[in-house]
Amino acid sequence: MAIRGISEWPYFTRRFWTIEFGLLFFALLAIGQSVLSATPTDTLSDSPYLIVPLLLWAALRFGPLIASVSILITTLLAVVNAKLGLGPFVAHADSVYQQVLALQAYIGIVATTSVSSQSESRWLRPW
Repeated sequence: MAIRGISEWPYFTRRFWTIEFGLLFFALLAIGQSVLSATPTDTLSDSPYLIVPLLLWAALRFGPLIASVSILITTLLAVVNAKLGLGPFVAHADSVYQQVLALQAYIGIVATTSVSSQSESRWLRPW
């Protein structure tokens, strides 16, 4: 019985990883779209950094590949919504140059936070 439980352990770990990855991906798309496409009258328009905990989750739990994909998804959502005239970067800017500068600053801060936390977590793992 104990040997059978040990042999089935990787199956449950892979299954849990797949479920957790699906939750992360869905939450990243749902929260990212709602935050980065908010109009100036929405309460979410002033909080584009609500997506950072999801990026930290991706970086700390899944490693650099999934963290990079999460940053790519966030970047695409931010750029597409800014191009459509939606989101916090369009609402508070007077010109296109200010919109692009705000968008670049956001992407830089989000990417740096995610990548640096992932590199720090590498030293915490015992393996």
